[in-house]
Amino acid sequence: MAQIHARAKEYDAAEKEYQAVLALDPSDLDVHYQMGIFYQGKEDYGAAFEAFEGALAIDDAYMPALYQIGRTSAFSGEKLERGVECLQAYLKHEPEPGQPTWANAQWRLGMLYEKMGQADMARKAYEAALKLDPDYKEAREALEKL
Repeated sequence: MAQIHARAKEYDAAEKEYQAVLALDPSDLDVHYQMGIFYQGKEDYGAAFEAFEGALAIDDAYMPALYQIGRTSAFSGEKLERGVECLQAYLKHEPEPGQPTWANAQWRLGMLYEKMGQADMARKAYEAALKLDPDYKEAREALEKL
């Protein structure tokens, strides 16, 4: 129901559904993750960080949350060091099918370094993304723009 409400842009109802499900099982990693994605979509980055960090409090090796913290940092420009830390941790594990690739993580890492004013590190991350996926359009564009 939360996802149905979110698609209908009934955000208050969606949030209530997520909270109700989380109250039933506070250790459900998927609910924390889905809530984080929901909050990203609303550009409520503080709540998104909280949801993803909630998942990591349950399982500190939950790769989807690590990646999404980095992604949220890239979107928001907030908690950049934490975003870098999480993406670096993500890059130490092999992504499962359906999870963002290492090229995705390198691209996001480049975005974070760029926001931090570290052009050399951003360049290295974008180049790493292109080495992993030579057809990665966004990484190529970011590198050219840099």
